[in-house]
Parts: sequence; structure tokens; C-alpha cells
Amino acid sequence: MLKQMMKQQGFEPRPYQWPALAMIFYGIYNNVLCRWHRRSGKDMAFWNLIVAMARKVPGNYFYLQPTHVAARKIIFEGVTKGGKRFVDFIPENEICRQLCSKGEMSFAFVNSSNLYIGGQDILKEARGITGIVSSEHFLGDEKVNKTQEAVSRYNGWVAFPFSLFRGNEDKKKADRAFFQNAQEDCSWYTEVLTVEDTLAMNSKDVQKKRKRLMNEELFQEEMFCGRTLPPETA
Repeated sequence: MLKQMMKQQGFEPRPYQWPALAMIFYGIYNNVLCRWHRRSGKDMAFWNLIVAMARKVPGNYFYLQPTHVAARKIIFEGVTKGGKRFVDFIPENEICRQLCSKGEMSFAFVNSSNLYIGGQDILKEARGITGIVSSEHFLGDEKVNKTQEAVSRYNGWVAFPFSLFRGNEDKKKADRAFFQNAQEDCSWYTEVLTVEDTLAMNSKDVQKKRKRLMNEELFQEEMFCGRTLPPETA
């Protein structure tokens, strides 16, 4: 069913993206935490997941970025390499209302689902949450456990696709500790995929990225999820 719905939306997940999407779609896990390297297609994959879930189960869904501005740029202004907008992955015949203003960005579906797009702060007023995708959550200010608790009150699901930890040392230490604890918690599905795991970028493009960043520590974080790249590979 997941493959069929993705096909209807005009999206074909990459092989390494299927497992995490399936965990949510088929209700195997309600809590998903995925650290995928930069340019691994996190937003495209999880945007199409939340669209599929809104089509499948009527409810209130939230696609979050660290800030409202980032959410607008990625979802309402973002396009694929082929020129297709993110919002165009929602089948047109399943939308009955669309809002895109400074105050609210949302879609109302014909099956009564609502999909809200915004910064992490929009959850403060949220009620009856069915599902949340909070992309690059650790770049924002909201604590990840608060977001998880907000959705668990309604027996909903939450997915955190991300690449980086950011902030002062105390914040990064707390965020890393949360991730490590989730990896040891059987109620969480966790995944770490480096550029070597996905093969989403060839070695030439990876090295171009390294030269462009001119920051080895950041390069390791973005492409290898903090793992140390062997000297001979460097």
C-alpha cells in the first residue's frame, strides 16, 4: 500500500529510505529518529510520508522545521531538480483548501485531514495531534522530548529526520544523550546513515563538498554523521 500511495504522489523513495518510512506507515513504531547525512533526501522522503499518512488516516498532521521561515522556503518554495514543487506531491483532487500566509501554512484534505507546516513553535497551540515530522529538530530551540510528549498524549506518531546537532555545548551534549538513549530504547526506531551507507553521492561530489566547506569537523558531521573518516579515504 505504501508503494502504491507513493506512486500516486509521483514519488519514488530511494532504497535506503523505505525502512524508516515503512515503520511509521505500517504502525510498527510511533517514534522514529533518523540521522541521515546531508543531501540524502530527508525532507522529500518524510514530506511524502506525512502526505501519505494524511491521505490514509484522517487527522491533524504537522510538518515542522526549526523556524517558520525555513518551513516556508523548503515546503512552499522548494522544488526538486526536475522543477517539481514539494506541494505538488499532494494529489490535487485530495485537497479542498490551501492556506499560505504569514500566520498559517496548511492544507485541508477532502477526507478531513489537516496538514500544518511551520516552525517548532506552532505545536504550542496544537490539539488532537495525529502525526508529526520535525525535520532537523536539533537545529531549533524546542527540546525533542517535549515534541515527543506532545504527540504521545494523543497516541500519535513522530519522526525526527536530521543531520546535525547544533547549539552551545550543553545543548549538544543533551541532544546527543537523548539520541543515544533512544538507540537503546525498544520503543524507538533509530537509524544512522552516512554517505558511505546510502551511496547517494559519488566520491567526487563528496570531496567537492569537503573542499567547499573548508571545515573538516563540519564535513564529518554532515557527510559521516560524526564518524571519523579513515585517513587513507580522506
